[in-house]
Amino acid sequence: ILPNYEATKALIAQHNPKKRDIPVVLGEWGYNRKDVTPEEQANMAMRQALVGLMVGSPMSLWASWKGDIMKVDDDSDDGELQYGLVTKDIKAYPAYHALQTLAKELA
Repeated sequence: ILPNYEATKALIAQHNPKKRDIPVVLGEWGYNRKDVTPEEQANMAMRQALVGLMVGSPMSLWASWKGDIMKVDDDSDDGELQYGLVTKDIKAYPAYHALQTLAKELA
């Protein structure tokens, strides 16, 4: 992500003659539980948050809070439904707890 982030910042600088401070938001980034374990997803969620802080992004947006909001299925084989931080019944996955703990520790 870092090379892409720096390339984006460079493009903004190149096309920003008034040198305004234009932030880059890290968005739609995540790892689904079809490709990684819930514990790996938690580690990657914390890494995403820390990378955002490291580069000074004003915001880092996880791919999805609750899977595909229109058709959440906690057991689906569809990876698009497996990004959520909570189940369809709003029970937290490890990634939710990891981000919550990270936020408390950084505060």
